[in-house]
Amino acid sequence: MLTSSGDGGLQISEISYTFFLQADRSLMIGLIDPSAWLDRGRIANDENKHFLNGSFVQNATIEYPDYTVGGVFRAPGNSSRPEITVVVSGSDGITDVPDRSYQDLLDLNSEGRGLFLGAGASWLFDHWSFRAGGWFRNDDHPV
Repeated sequence: MLTSSGDGGLQISEISYTFFLQADRSLMIGLIDPSAWLDRGRIANDENKHFLNGSFVQNATIEYPDYTVGGVFRAPGNSSRPEITVVVSGSDGITDVPDRSYQDLLDLNSEGRGLFLGAGASWLFDHWSFRAGGWFRNDDHPV
């Protein structure tokens, strides 16, 4: 990450705290990467084993905010219920804010900014899986 004057700098991409709730559910809040929690394809997003073209990794058609302030709720699934993930965050990530500063990132009321909301459900079985999800953002971010 570069500073506003074009010099090199240090970026903290993710830092969070997780609250473990009943029945293995969890709530994580902090500086997060929403796409890591929502777009969880087993093959396309496994960067340790598969090196695929960038258009196949994550979902290029959805403008996920990158490294932004938010929270993630997760409820694990089993054979009778799906795994549920809900992400609520700011609509702008660290590279979307003008000065690329963490102070600017925390200004959620700044003009043109909004909310990003994403949710997904995964039913995993022995020989197949079914995943469904959706997202919403209400900012002025250009497409």
